[in-house]
Amino acid sequence: MTERLLHTNCHAVRLLDNSERALYNAKRMFGNVRRVRFLLGDARNSDRVSMAMQNVDLVVVAQAVKSVDRAAENPIETVDVNLNGTFTVVKECFHENPSRCLILSSDKALIGSPGADVYHATKHIVEKVTLWADKVSDGTRFSCVRPPNFVPSDMSVFDSWFESYKAGKPLLITDERMERYFIPIETAATLTVKALQIMQGGEIFVLPGR
Repeated sequence: MTERLLHTNCHAVRLLDNSERALYNAKRMFGNVRRVRFLLGDARNSDRVSMAMQNVDLVVVAQAVKSVDRAAENPIETVDVNLNGTFTVVKECFHENPSRCLILSSDKALIGSPGADVYHATKHIVEKVTLWADKVSDGTRFSCVRPPNFVPSDMSVFDSWFESYKAGKPLLITDERMERYFIPIETAATLTVKALQIMQGGEIFVLPGR
């Protein structure tokens, strides 16, 4: 997504991440681009978010515990990251007043009962909070984008399939009746930037999967 933003007329892109490895990898990719700034910090830390957001016009919230299994095994951490992290950014938007804030949700937000598992429930609440924030905000416009699964994606079924492929083993699936929807990560990034550009506030953009 950073690459797509750099193709716009934005002055600078600030990447805030609590993973040194993620920032290291990003710096290897964009380190020679002066418009990209690499910030170490956590979305749950309001002071750090406030500093990162000063004089920022557009905000994209992408932090989350994304694995359904890990979310179920670590419900307290998942609620803390997925909900409190998002809440912190929303509250700092009220203070710093960027023009737009786009929050990444998931196509799983409305699959089955929202209370069926921790991950689905947190993303369901994230969408509700985003739409509420847009209604009560006097400045910042808030919207959501709801993507399907990315290809490639770390720590996903593709890791298991790739390992099986390298070992000459069959690619295993859970159930033949199961339907999964995927989107190339480059396409997802392009469409997310487009949503950021055209959003008016209060929308939930649903990215196509196949």
